[in-house]
Amino acid sequence: MRFSSGFSSFRRWIVCAFVCAAFVGLANSVSFAHPVAQGSMDVVVSRGSVRISARVSMEEVIVSNTQGSATPPTSTQEAIERHGFYLLNHIVLSADDSPLSGRMVSAVEEESSTRDKALYEFVFDLPAKSSPARIKLSQNVLSEFDFAPGNPWEAFYQVRLGMENSGSIEGLLGGKHPVVFGCTWKAEALPVSNSVPPVKGAEVRSVARTFVIGLCVAGGVTLLLLLLYVRRK
Repeated sequence: MRFSSGFSSFRRWIVCAFVCAAFVGLANSVSFAHPVAQGSMDVVVSRGSVRISARVSMEEVIVSNTQGSATPPTSTQEAIERHGFYLLNHIVLSADDSPLSGRMVSAVEEESSTRDKALYEFVFDLPAKSSPARIKLSQNVLSEFDFAPGNPWEAFYQVRLGMENSGSIEGLLGGKHPVVFGCTWKAEALPVSNSVPPVKGAEVRSVARTFVIGLCVAGGVTLLLLLLYVRRK
């Protein structure tokens, strides 16, 4: 079966268009596209510790598990927990330029219809009786993994950082953009007790004895004054 020259020309145009589109898409993906994983973090500074509540995309979880581990996870929960330990090693939290050590408290999948987020709780302990003037948060999550040759992944987090029961700041936390927060610590008032201290038995007897002696002396003085008054009459 032979086709007309018009149809053959049209077919050649279609093939050329697909080839050009493929080359343009490849060039854009390699040269210009920058893969980004986005999430959020709430950071609360309190006496003795700093708590981070992180909400992370499942895309980020998958990347760290597939490119950072030789053995694949056997379940979604295992993948989330693995990524939690990975995060703990790639989040850098410092108080007055001194790095803090942290621990993972919880790692669960967000209960939503999309199920595209993982939730984490981390706690970083502050030195005993310390009141740091500055808290600095930085990270290098996924920076060691390449989406394409020479094109590494980047992770960004919308961060809200502040003191417990006080104001906070918001910022975008990227691999090259840390978030710094100045702490304002309120002076702790000394505890005030409204209770009356207990009185011991010996103290009660002493007070009673003093009271009785005082009554006797007052009665004797009154009697003496009455006798003097009667004699004068």
